[in-house]
Amino acid sequence: MPFLGVAYLIHARYRHFRPRRWPTMTTLRIGEIYLLAGGTLVTELEREIMKRRMFKDRDWLTIEVMGRLFNQGALEPLQRVRQMRGVDDGWLRAAWTGYDKDASLLAKFKWWSNHAWSDPVAWNLIWFDLYLPARIRAPGVAISRRDWDIVITHFANYVQGIDGVPCMVSLATYRLFDPDRLIYACGLITPFAICARMMCPPIFYLPINLAQRVVIYTAWAVYCFRRYQHYGYTAMIKDKRKVAGLLLQLIPQLERNVDTVASWGYKDWDI
Repeated sequence: MPFLGVAYLIHARYRHFRPRRWPTMTTLRIGEIYLLAGGTLVTELEREIMKRRMFKDRDWLTIEVMGRLFNQGALEPLQRVRQMRGVDDGWLRAAWTGYDKDASLLAKFKWWSNHAWSDPVAWNLIWFDLYLPARIRAPGVAISRRDWDIVITHFANYVQGIDGVPCMVSLATYRLFDPDRLIYACGLITPFAICARMMCPPIFYLPINLAQRVVIYTAWAVYCFRRYQHYGYTAMIKDKRKVAGLLLQLIPQLERNVDTVASWGYKDWDI
């Protein structure tokens, strides 16, 4: 982080003596650019810390490897389920995870911050493929509803998009933002913003500048939060040992996969 501060001071002083001659791509100030870079760096450092902790925690690593296996093996089932009628109905997920449409805005944001990364189809697929077999084959293993919610949602987030269907397309009813689409929107609006600042009066370029800033900050916030949420969400599982034990009981070969991943080291694991 200190080097960003030094770079900012050098950059700011340089621009003080050598102002730009060409129009800027955005209206972001130098301080804002380095603020976004610093926030991204903090997010990535926190991810690395959590990833190291995960590789030291066998149970946590087992849950993560299981998510990767779902990602690699759920393509055909996900495509098949999407072709069925009614599978996109979110009543099961909403009822099972306790989503209340009449709840406060803060409560809704807390729910969506973890569940918005996968659609009801992917969530239902994991619920039927994991939760129901667990209840049948291991009825004595008591895992809290909250831990089940985190596990199913994490695996659904892992599965989402492997068949080319972005999450935010399936959740268009809620008008959520897709990170990739935000980046495309930013790239699309930038040339128009530059031309407007060069040739148009303020009444034209100020709204475009505002739209560009909103897209940039939204894309940055969504990207950073999703990067952090991937590991931060499973870190909230209270009884990782019980969850990992159940997964190993359901899928005996999972332990061999965990051994393989553990031998790689955290530097070779990138999600």
